Amino acid sequence: MKTLFELAKLSLMRNINVLEDIGDVPFRLIADVLNIVSKEQLNKLEERSLFLVFEDDELWLKFIQKYYPTHVHEQFVSKKDTIIHYYMNFIRKNHPDILPMGSLEDSNMKELIDSFFKDLIKKDIKKNKYRVPYRMLYFKYLNDDIKKQERSAEKLRLQMNQLKTEREQNKTIEVGSVYIPRDSSRNYRKPVFTNVGSSKILNRTLQEESQRLRKLNEERKRVNKGNQERLKKGIIRTPVSRRAFGGGVGVGVGVGIGSGHIEEVNQLRPVSSKFQKPEPSSSSIRSSHDCDTTPREQNDRSVRPNSGSSSLSPSGPSPSTQDTIKRGSAVKSPLRKRGRDQPSIFLNRKRGPPRTNSKSPENPPNIPVIPSPPRRERIKDRTNTASSIEEASKRKLSLKDYLKK
Repeated sequence: MKTLFELAKLSLMRNINVLEDIGDVPFRLIADVLNIVSKEQLNKLEERSLFLVFEDDELWLKFIQKYYPTHVHEQFVSKKDTIIHYYMNFIRKNHPDILPMGSLEDSNMKELIDSFFKDLIKKDIKKNKYRVPYRMLYFKYLNDDIKKQERSAEKLRLQMNQLKTEREQNKTIEVGSVYIPRDSSRNYRKPVFTNVGSSKILNRTLQEESQRLRKLNEERKRVNKGNQERLKKGIIRTPVSRRAFGGGVGVGVGVGIGSGHIEEVNQLRPVSSKFQKPEPSSSSIRSSHDCDTTPREQNDRSVRPNSGSSSLSPSGPSPSTQDTIKRGSAVKSPLRKRGRDQPSIFLNRKRGPPRTNSKSPENPPNIPVIPSPPRRERIKDRTNTASSIEEASKRKLSLKDYLKK
């Protein structure tokens, strides 16, 4: 059966979150219960119980190992006064009635507190220094972390303020449009080429392009000027239609001007001897055209020489014709009609002997080739074989009857 002390301890451990004060209970009786409390709850119990702060040093070592595992767990000081002042300030803050005058000389508890300090303050013989209590060391690390967070927050605040000021300085300010008058007396020339970058190849290409455009503009102006001068002098260039490899290269066909001007064009554009076609005789032209033309075309042909006889004379165009050419009057010239083309040379080619398959095997000389009989003879052979089969079957039946008899 469990004792009353054990039952009370189990009850406290089950309801550890509601534990707020332990009074004057010795630490040795309640050590197991305090071993499971949190650091915040232990700090509150120390503020309400005076002598607990001198005995729970091992509990704070557990918190240092848990929350600051990479820090040093033991530190030493050369003077013990720092440790004494730390604990005395704690007592004055939380229990001012115990030390009313601010000193231990007039207090009756001087001897009791000195006894607690004797057990708390221990000197290391090897280092000849005093070990810092674990509670004091834990709160030192905690204060260092708080100061570090404050410094980082202040640094971040300064950086944000600096960025804000830079953003305001670099901010684009909208300004109303300002009209700047331009001096009309000076001739401002827009540069054709501007340096667009540090690329030498691109700059050289742009320079060459500007030079090429300038040359093209100069050539266009020169051609337009020549055309205007030619129009003033009365020189008119007429379009010429050509037929490649058909003869008559350089001769106008169906041009709406006089025949005298055709001779002038031919003189300006001489026909090359390479493409010049020999002129056939008048008899051959008449015979070839008369056979293929209709009576209406023959009548037109009979009228055309009379209309153009004056213009086709060897002496050249008449003065009246020249006047009409200068004035730009349109006189219809006779149309030249092409004769019948010669037939293709490939139509007169003679056909050769039929081709034979050279890969087919030749007939052996010793074996005669028997030609197949015609279709009628094959049908007769089939009928003869059928009749012979019927006769043989009848003979066989008659032989069986004879044997039965």
